[in-house]
This record gives sequence, C-alpha cells and structure tokens, in this order.
Amino acid sequence: MNSNPLPQNPNNDIPDCYGYLVVQASTARGAIPLQGALVDVLTYEPLDTPPENLTDGILIATLTTDRDGNTPKLRLPSPPCANANSPDSGRPYSLYQCTVRLSGYYEQTHVGIPIYEGITVIQPVVLVPLPENGSELPPPETQYYETETDQITEEGG
Repeated sequence: MNSNPLPQNPNNDIPDCYGYLVVQASTARGAIPLQGALVDVLTYEPLDTPPENLTDGILIATLTTDRDGNTPKLRLPSPPCANANSPDSGRPYSLYQCTVRLSGYYEQTHVGIPIYEGITVIQPVVLVPLPENGSELPPPETQYYETETDQITEEGG
C-alpha cells in the first residue's frame, strides 16, 4: 500500500513530472505581506457539483509564510506538459486546493489551483481582517475557485 499522499503518475512509462506552488499571503488588497500564516495544501479532484466542505482532499503539507508573506516552494506532481498536444491525453495540469489561516483574519480556501509541469505557480491570497469591535458581520466570501467549473470537470462523462 502506498502511504505517499501525493497523486502518482498513472502512466508508469512516462517519467514523473512536477510543478511548484508558492502561496503569497497579504492583506490591504495585497499591499501588506502577512508573516506566520498557516497554509494547508491538499489534493483536489473536481466533482460535477462543488462539495459543501472542501476538506475531503488529502493533506500534502502545512507551510508557514515568511516575512514577505511567501511559503517555501512546494514540489507537486503534475501530468506531463505533452498532454496539451492532444485532446485525448487528459488535462495537462493537476489540481490542488489550499486553506490559509492567520489569527485575526477570516480563513480562506482556494480551490482548483492548476499545477503544470516545470512551472512555479504563485497563488495570491488576500486575507480580510476580522472586525475589531466584535460586530456580527457575516464573513466575506471564503472559497475561491481558481479554475472555472467547466474547465475542471471531465468531458464526456
């Protein structure tokens, strides 16, 4: 049994391919980097309808942002870029999700982050501060889909 939570290349005759993810946490519309934000990176498999709770993915890593608001570069499996050459080859990217949290801010989840072979994806996350006065304002939108639903669901099924 494979205990590695990362998706494996289903076609064993093709060498393993990898892309990279850096999450960039900030506030004030991206003007102020946030140090110490915790970032959970999980697998993501699209469904016909988005799930209510996106924690069904397998946790790959929990990273912490540095003083510039960036996580360390995380290596993630992806399909070979050659998949883009033929419509029958499948997606030329893998999909992941990340949840970002920091005390004093609303938590955010970004879903459907595409990772391509050999490419570093920088995923910006702009956190919204919690109200200081304790008012009961509803939280802002906390789930963001990085790839449109019709782009991430498999066709023909």
